[in-house]
Amino acid sequence: MQPESLKEKVLYRNMQALRGFAALLVCAYHFRISINTDWSEIAFGNGWIGVQIFFMISGYIMVHTTNKIKDDFKNNSVKFMLNRFIRILPLYYLITFFYIADDINDGYLFTQSALVLKSLLFIAPFTSTKGPQYGMPCLEVGWTLNYEMLFYFLFAVSILFGTRRYWFMYVVFAILLIFIPLFSGSVLSSDYLIFRNYKFEYLNFMSNPIWIHFVFGVTLGLLLPKIKINKSFSRYSFYASILLFLIYYTGFLNIEYNAINDLFFCGFLLTSFLLNDLHTEGIILPDSIVKLGNQSFSMYLLHPLIFSYLHTVFDKIDMHFFTNTIAFFMLAILLTILISFLFYYFFELKITAYLKKIIFGKIWG
Repeated sequence: MQPESLKEKVLYRNMQALRGFAALLVCAYHFRISINTDWSEIAFGNGWIGVQIFFMISGYIMVHTTNKIKDDFKNNSVKFMLNRFIRILPLYYLITFFYIADDINDGYLFTQSALVLKSLLFIAPFTSTKGPQYGMPCLEVGWTLNYEMLFYFLFAVSILFGTRRYWFMYVVFAILLIFIPLFSGSVLSSDYLIFRNYKFEYLNFMSNPIWIHFVFGVTLGLLLPKIKINKSFSRYSFYASILLFLIYYTGFLNIEYNAINDLFFCGFLLTSFLLNDLHTEGIILPDSIVKLGNQSFSMYLLHPLIFSYLHTVFDKIDMHFFTNTIAFFMLAILLTILISFLFYYFFELKITAYLKKIIFGKIWG
């Protein structure tokens, strides 16, 4: 695999498709209560693993989008963080508002003011509880954004270190994941549910093993473009990684689900997809699947809202029995894909482009 082969394949089509697949896994995981059978648990009960794939992809993309930064580190650090705010905040805040809209008239903003504030500031609300969520924000799936936004902040700080920025990242995560647990008298753990009795409770969140997926993504971003892999290996690894992931995901071999095992199986899957992205003759997935990845953020945030409203609609027309059927599950999935597609093209893209034009035009225009 030659670095020169990146010219047209920088779009990372397979990686985008994998991101869409990860979003669908999370949707199916939450929607599976409509079916509530043994086979639905096998098929969708481990869909939470899509989050780990998201985090790995985030780490990779952050390296890819900043690898050309060679100077003006202060300005580039600010630009990076502003880009992340523009990308995340409008959509997250809007959907959070719609999600809690029915409760606002009941005084929700006053009775839950601390939760609302922490949700909007991406702070885990109850760090004295088990991980990896450490309490749910107003829009429950937003717990993953608490990790994402802290990662983006650390990455923005790392840019200030110039060519040594990745050393900064590795040192920070080594401190959080290894040294703090050991020096506090705790033990290293790959269990996401870990709770350590820190005096500063927020360290529970900051030292959760789920962070290793970001670190893995960063490492992939640094290494993969420099490695030469032949076409046959890229193709065979693609199919092998899918097979191994499915065996792990469905629990066929009864392998424990933890951060290390997730790292291996999800990491191999992402690596193989990227190898084919980076190889000029690698396997490339079709546009229809890639587009799911483009709208994955909208899909991830919207799906609880769509599921909730669907339940309300069928309850109001006295068809609540329908909400416990496979047909309802499929309807929820299809509507999530459709509404997310419309939301992505008619809101997410437009508001992002508009805010970038206004904010960056005023500051750096």
